Amino acid sequence: MLRGVLTFVVLVFVLLLFMPGILVLGLFGKGERFSSWSSYIWSRAILGCTGTRLRLEGEQKIPRGAPCFFIGNHQSALDIPILTVCLAGHVRFLAKESLFRIPVFGWTITSAGHIPIARHRPREARERLERMLSHMSNRPISLLVFPEGTRSPDGQLLPFRKGTMKICQRAGLTIVPFTIDGSLAVQKRGSLRINPRTVVVRFADPISPEEAAEMPTEQLHEKVYAAVAAGLAAPQAIACESAS
Repeated sequence: MLRGVLTFVVLVFVLLLFMPGILVLGLFGKGERFSSWSSYIWSRAILGCTGTRLRLEGEQKIPRGAPCFFIGNHQSALDIPILTVCLAGHVRFLAKESLFRIPVFGWTITSAGHIPIARHRPREARERLERMLSHMSNRPISLLVFPEGTRSPDGQLLPFRKGTMKICQRAGLTIVPFTIDGSLAVQKRGSLRINPRTVVVRFADPISPEEAAEMPTEQLHEKVYAAVAAGLAAPQAIACESAS
């Protein structure tokens, strides 16, 4: 419990520390680098407080020097800092619209370049994505979405929202499926209890923009879902570690 309270305090403190810079620079369209750096520091601080250790598998599959669209499962509130650290802060998340309506916090994540998804208005989400890609054309950056739409209560992979694949195809970026394995064991939904663990992030084979564009949306959906599910079925070294 004490570790959970400490993590929350650090989360708020670091957020308040960087918030003014993100807001001010965002007004002038100059905050991309600062947002990436501050997000990375914020995420590192959270993982340090929770005692979360990361092991990456398949990171060599990620195309270098080009933005990608990362798609994967969602187990814990820690998944955002985990992926932010894995990608060195150079990523923006597509997240539920309600988060962007939170006073001050919502303004901050909007200024940082994160994209709200209106679940019942997919066309609006695609338009926002296109504006973001156009705005950042001189400094492209990767995007990330959790297509389950919510955290899995037991770690099992939930169905993907099919509208996500249309957004990915529209973005025209290389798609990289990933699997987070073990973050649920660190912190369960609604609990402040923290259990330090090793979390494995597995990256699957990328799907080129050309391949994704040629696929029917349903086929792309099945291909990405299978890749993420395969990561959960992989041998779990973290289970051995927890038992030792």
